[in-house]
Amino acid sequence: MSFTQDDYKRFMANALKGRDDTFRFECKMCGKCCRRREKPIIINGADTFRMAKALGVPVEKAILEHTKAHLGDATHALVITLKERLDGSCSLLRKGHCMIQDAKPAVCALFPLGRMMDMRSGEIIYFNNQDSCIGGSTEKVWTLGEWLDMFHAEETEHMSAAWNKLFTGISALTAKMSVKNVTDEMQAVMAHVLYFNYDTSRDFYEQIEENKEIAKKTFWDEFHRKINYDLR
Repeated sequence: MSFTQDDYKRFMANALKGRDDTFRFECKMCGKCCRRREKPIIINGADTFRMAKALGVPVEKAILEHTKAHLGDATHALVITLKERLDGSCSLLRKGHCMIQDAKPAVCALFPLGRMMDMRSGEIIYFNNQDSCIGGSTEKVWTLGEWLDMFHAEETEHMSAAWNKLFTGISALTAKMSVKNVTDEMQAVMAHVLYFNYDTSRDFYEQIEENKEIAKKTFWDEFHRKINYDLR
């Protein structure tokens, strides 16, 4: 999902500079942010891995039951978002509460904070996006460090960063192709290495490295004639 210049200015104006910076927020557990969202929640392979582990099901089952896929507008790579029911509520919402509260996707866990990466330094920048919440309050004061620690953000960021390297390598190739040339076969390969080919009983990082090799051997070897780019 792309940001406008105005978005960037707003994010930076509300940036939290360090772990001791504070913001005010108290979640009322109303579930309103999990219903009829204006924008879909994009999740990554680290999110689906943790989701499946929390649900106690294979990764493939978690993905098929709780996500939907499309090709990114700019990247032409396979992107997945949380699936919603017919009433607009997240498929993971049960009786007003998240089924995977302690392992929910990073976007959800950080809320009402947002995050973006400084492309020059690679630093993750967190910002207060509290205006987007329709059911919370400003009664409780948090430091950025407290909020990140509560949701094990450091661990999830490392997992996401490892997965993002794989996604970036593939999307650098697909972005240079017209979307009509991203065949069903290519999409199947992307689905396999980015999302499905993970086992929650094994180390996530080892599987990322294995899937990088699969991507190089199958994706690159199969489609390198269409564009001159080396997956790294």
